[in-house]
Amino acid sequence: KAYEAKADELTAYNLALSAEEIGETGAFTRLLRESLDFDSKFSPALWVLGRHLEGEDDPEGLEMVNRSRSVLLTRLETGQIDVGSCALLVEIARYLNDSQSENAAERRLNELRTAAGLYDPDNLLVAKGSSKLTKGN
Repeated sequence: KAYEAKADELTAYNLALSAEEIGETGAFTRLLRESLDFDSKFSPALWVLGRHLEGEDDPEGLEMVNRSRSVLLTRLETGQIDVGSCALLVEIARYLNDSQSENAAERRLNELRTAAGLYDPDNLLVAKGSSKLTKGN
């Protein structure tokens, strides 16, 4: 329904993954390409479609995997990467046996995870492990 309401790179990507789950390979590939039509640098779609095409011995597959790594490395180098994208970069770097990128991404991923753990999600002013103030105190 999200795809029908607002087709974009993310909804096309999610629908592609659903198509894959039920064995609709044609729809899977078509929707991943559609996702990339919306955003040619959408790294999850580049990665998933790249791996799929590699499995079919299509040389475009490795090109897509490398493009996905390149997009994510740029985001890493500019400080514009989030935890999920950083974890994806680690996975891609491992797949490509790129230990330099893998190590850089793992370092940043650890930094991001550490930073995310500094705050209590219920009260951003209280560090984890600190006592919370309640009404009336």
